[in-house]
Amino acid sequence: MKLLPRAVTCAALCLTGFLPTIVSAQPAEELQAAALVQGSDLEAVIAAVCAVGGEITHELGIIDSVSARLTPGQIRRLQEQDGALRIRADRTVEVNGPPRIATAVKTTSAELATPGPCAKHDPKDQRPSIDTEPAERSTGNSGETPQ
Repeated sequence: MKLLPRAVTCAALCLTGFLPTIVSAQPAEELQAAALVQGSDLEAVIAAVCAVGGEITHELGIIDSVSARLTPGQIRRLQEQDGALRIRADRTVEVNGPPRIATAVKTTSAELATPGPCAKHDPKDQRPSIDTEPAERSTGNSGETPQ
């Protein structure tokens, strides 16, 4: 009779020892990777990524692209859905010198709290504006600033 409780205890200890590994392991299909998705129209790209369940992290309107977190299955569905989409790995790049033009992004705390593009009805109205005017720099000569 004492063997049964020991067997149960041993089995419970063995299972709980492996439980964190079992819970934390995700199938390769569920692992997300950063991808750059580009098309001919930003709104169409956003709609396509949202339709497959991707998570948009950045909108790059000037090149009709988004940066998104996608699983391999979502990438396959995007490629099958629209052959005109270009999908590439999103990588970090660095420059070898300082930036030449100072720009600023105007954001409010309300904009930071808004949901992502997939949850928006009209994302154009809620995007932060980008100030493309160069920052004024003092020349050091009698308080003049360059024009």
